[in-house]
Amino acid sequence: MTPSFPDVSHSYGGLTIDDLSTQFSVSASLFDSYIDLSEQPIQVYLFSDGVLTTSSAVLSAAIPSEPSATITSASSAVMLDIPEADQNHQGRVMFVLVVSTAQDGETQEKSVISVTQTANTNANAQFITINWGSIDPIDIAIPNAASLATARSHPITVPNGISVITITGTPFTRDNAQVGFSYTGISSSGTQTATRPAAQGQQYYERTVYPSTDTQGNANQFVITITAQDGVTTKSYYVNVYVQPDTQDTATIKVDSSSSGTLFTRSSSADSFDVTLPLVVSPINSQAIISVLNVDSYASSVTIDGSVRGGNTLTINGIQPGSSTQHTVVVTAQDGTTQKTYSLSITETMDTNPAVSSLSVQDNNGVALTITPSYDPSISTYIISGLSVDSSHLEFNFTQSFNGPMNLKS
Repeated sequence: MTPSFPDVSHSYGGLTIDDLSTQFSVSASLFDSYIDLSEQPIQVYLFSDGVLTTSSAVLSAAIPSEPSATITSASSAVMLDIPEADQNHQGRVMFVLVVSTAQDGETQEKSVISVTQTANTNANAQFITINWGSIDPIDIAIPNAASLATARSHPITVPNGISVITITGTPFTRDNAQVGFSYTGISSSGTQTATRPAAQGQQYYERTVYPSTDTQGNANQFVITITAQDGVTTKSYYVNVYVQPDTQDTATIKVDSSSSGTLFTRSSSADSFDVTLPLVVSPINSQAIISVLNVDSYASSVTIDGSVRGGNTLTINGIQPGSSTQHTVVVTAQDGTTQKTYSLSITETMDTNPAVSSLSVQDNNGVALTITPSYDPSISTYIISGLSVDSSHLEFNFTQSFNGPMNLKS
């Protein structure tokens, strides 16, 4: 491109500056060391030609009476301020005109330099913060070696019970870069992934997180990716959130009987329980059902007598009268270490009443006989009447409280 300044001696192009720059430096010196620059300074002018659309763009402007800056010594440089209206314009072309005057005070040399603004490539984060609940945001330190992925990995510990956190990413160039988020987590139902598309300027991301025994926070990994203004340069920052696991290990122990329903429910801090089963007609029908209830949803395991049981339930059959069975319930908290052990002793009641509750007598012909007096458990002697001459034997029918109906022939 050839600026249309009159009598231009030299033209230079191809120089670029970051379009977020507000200043740039220009320096120049003369071959003739006898020229006193304090009296005949080098004059520097800055022109803007708007957005470059073709390679033949030219500058048509009169040289103003006052330069943008002057160079008054061979060793000095001047800073040119880019007008605010010309800042942050990708592709905008500016021209710098340098005018030097010879010793005769009349001869001048004019040089033009074209400067093109290019998109910013800064993808650094200025701030990354994390917060949860009502706490103030916590700044995550951004190391100097931010170009290294390992240096951008930040483990953060969050107290148990926190389920939602907010991460905020702020680019160094603020509204001239985009911030996006991605998340990978491990919940009780498997791996969870989510993303939030990149958007301009400071952005925040609110996300559910999950407890874990992994202290490196691999159960909750956030990646904050900053895309520079050029749309190509990116930098990612990794924040690993470790939510401390639950240490809840208590449960409710319940024991049911097949014949009498719920016998025992206890949710205290006690470690040892004694349970007595009611008397049943037949020992083979004696049944106890141990259930472990109200276990914390994050508990890692529940075992009964050393094994994981379906539905956290164990059924014990055929407990003999007077005998006991011993059982152990162990609840392990989510942290995999904290445990609560419950010991149960289940005893089947033994019948202590030998009395007969009812008594009747009949002969071999099935004829009911009379007993005198009427049966009473407190009376031990009776008279039987009504026997016929062809009676060959008697049948005694009685009921015992434990054994039930019985028949005795004599």
